[in-house]
Amino acid sequence: MSATRQRDHADQVAKTNTERALAECEKISDPWFCCQALASALRYAPEDQVKVIDKRAQMRAAECADDYCRSAVLAWLIRVLAERDYVSDAEAVLSSAIKLASHASPAGSRAEALFLLFQAAYPLGSRMIAPLVDQLLRLNIQSPHWRCSRAFISSVAMLFAIVPDDCERILAALTDQRLIRRTRRAISLGLTCPRSFF
Repeated sequence: MSATRQRDHADQVAKTNTERALAECEKISDPWFCCQALASALRYAPEDQVKVIDKRAQMRAAECADDYCRSAVLAWLIRVLAERDYVSDAEAVLSSAIKLASHASPAGSRAEALFLLFQAAYPLGSRMIAPLVDQLLRLNIQSPHWRCSRAFISSVAMLFAIVPDDCERILAALTDQRLIRRTRRAISLGLTCPRSFF
């Protein structure tokens, strides 16, 4: 069975049997898919197992091959912790993931990791996600790769839905007129919904 199918199987089992789901997670040798499966298990786990599963998912994420994978896969864990109202835990994982993402290369991969973390942390509110937009802005200025621009534009459009004034501040700092036009277009189209993680 492929790692993808193992993850999907563990996700299905998690809905009714946490212990069995965790056993299925441990069979997944690929750390990316194992971390995702553990995050799914954490969605349904009893309160007394949340911290243990959180720690195990972080351990498996750390086994991924590069900084992009080690940071980006934590998005699933951040989202489930936020959904379960473990806000301080979600914020701690986000902080670690951002540090890892800052070392991801090339710049396009760094942007993708930061944008994935932005979307995962979206339920935590503007205090946690606005700094990620600032990082994406700096990255876009330093490395105007299309993936950096796309991540920046999408994050600003999503941020606009909750704190429009912050977005105006960010746009005022830009000198690239084309980027400003593209960002304002994304805002006008209402591109405000983060991706689904589960």
